[in-house]
Amino acid sequence: MERDRRSLEARIVAKASQDLEFRRELEADPKGAIARELGVTIPSSITVRIATENPNTIYLVLPAVGAAGRPIDESDHTSVEGGWHPLSGGSGSGDSSQFC
Repeated sequence: MERDRRSLEARIVAKASQDLEFRRELEADPKGAIARELGVTIPSSITVRIATENPNTIYLVLPAVGAAGRPIDESDHTSVEGGWHPLSGGSGSGDSSQFC
């Protein structure tokens, strides 16, 4: 699942790098732009934020820490309240058009 998520993120980043209109849409409405590009519905409980690097600033995204005190991996996301994965549907339903 981690590779799938990375592939989807890479797809969004690549499109934003090549398509200035999509990049502007992504910056203005990240959830809507991603939902339209991937053909999915992202629920209101999920927040999507975009960070644009510059020559003097880089960003590292750290995984969430679960109740066990260890980072949550992709397999844990489907069992976490509000967790999701765009290819599994997050809810175990197999519906790839819905985030849970």
